[in-house]
Amino acid sequence: MTSVFDDVLGDVCRAHDAEEFAAAALAAHDEALELGPTRTRDVVALTQRWSAFARSAVAGAADIVAAAHPGLRWQWYVSGSCGRSDALPGADVETLIVVDTDRTAALAAAAQVHALLDSVGLRADTNGAIASRSRFARDTHAWQRGIDAWLADPAADRGVVMTGLLADAAPAHLHANGLRTHLLGALSPDRPDALSAMLDDTLVIRETVPSRLRVVAGGRDAVDVKRAVVEPITKIARWAALSTGSSASSTLDRLHDGAALLPDDAADTLADCWCIATRLRWAIRSDSVRAGGVVRDDATLSTLSPQDRAQLRTAGREVSGVLRILNYTRPDRFAGR
Repeated sequence: MTSVFDDVLGDVCRAHDAEEFAAAALAAHDEALELGPTRTRDVVALTQRWSAFARSAVAGAADIVAAAHPGLRWQWYVSGSCGRSDALPGADVETLIVVDTDRTAALAAAAQVHALLDSVGLRADTNGAIASRSRFARDTHAWQRGIDAWLADPAADRGVVMTGLLADAAPAHLHANGLRTHLLGALSPDRPDALSAMLDDTLVIRETVPSRLRVVAGGRDAVDVKRAVVEPITKIARWAALSTGSSASSTLDRLHDGAALLPDDAADTLADCWCIATRLRWAIRSDSVRAGGVVRDDATLSTLSPQDRAQLRTAGREVSGVLRILNYTRPDRFAGR
C-alpha cells in the first residue's frame, strides 16, 4: 500500500491545474488515512507520510497558483506538526512564505493556495498562522530581522511562539531551509533569555491525564491527549534540541539530540510516551475524518481498552514527572555549542 501512496503523492506534485490537484490530493489523502498503525512504533512512519502528503499538497497548490502569476517569486514553508513530520489526519496546515515580489499580490495569491488546500481537506491553521496574513509573509531580510528581535526580547511580539513556528518550519519545495539556518545561527550564549522563555512556556501545565482515583471520585472521565501528553513532549524536545544546537525537526529526533539536557533516560521514556499517545490520537482522529465530523483529540477513558487506558495514564505520569524535574533543576544553558 505504501507504493500506491508514493505514486499518488507524486501525482500531487505533478498536477497542472486545480482539477488534477484535487483528484490527486484526495487520492493521497484516502491512501494515507488507510495506513493505520498495527504496532505503537508504526505510528512514526505514518506521521512522516501524512506530513509528506501535507507538504507535497502545499507545494503543488503553490505551483498551480504561481503559474497564473508569472512575476510571483516566493518560497513556501510548512510549520507545526506537518513541518516537524509529526502530523496526523485532520492536522491544521501552518504556512509562511518568503516573498521577494509585491507582498499585496503575494498575500492574495497565498489565499488562493489555501483555498485549494481546504478543498481537499487540508484546513488552514485555526490560530491564523498562514501565509495569506502579512505577519507570515515577509522578504528574507524582514524574516531575519524578526528572528533577531524575537530572540533578543522573547516576551515581546509573541517571540516564543514565533521562534517555535520558525524552528518547526520545513520547506514545501526542495530548497534550503534558510529560515532555520538563520535561527540556529542567531541562537548564542549572548541571548540566553530566548531559550529560558521557551522553557518557561514548556513548563506551564495546561492539562493532565485524570488518575483513576480522580475519576472514581466523580472527576472528568476524558482527556485531550494532545494537550496532556503530546504538546508537552513536543515543547520539551524543541527546547532541548535548540539548546544543544541541533537542527533536527521531528520530535523523536529532537529528543535524541537533546537527551543530555534531560533527566536520565527521559529522552527514551518520552519517545515511548509520544508514540503511545500518537497511536491513540491516530485512531481517534482518523475515525473522525472518515465520518466527516469535527476532528478532536479527546479520549474518554472508560471507553479505552484496559491496556490503552493504563498506557495513557503511565504516559501522563511520566510527562508530569519530567516537567517537575525540569522546573526544579532549570537547566537553562547551552550545551555542546
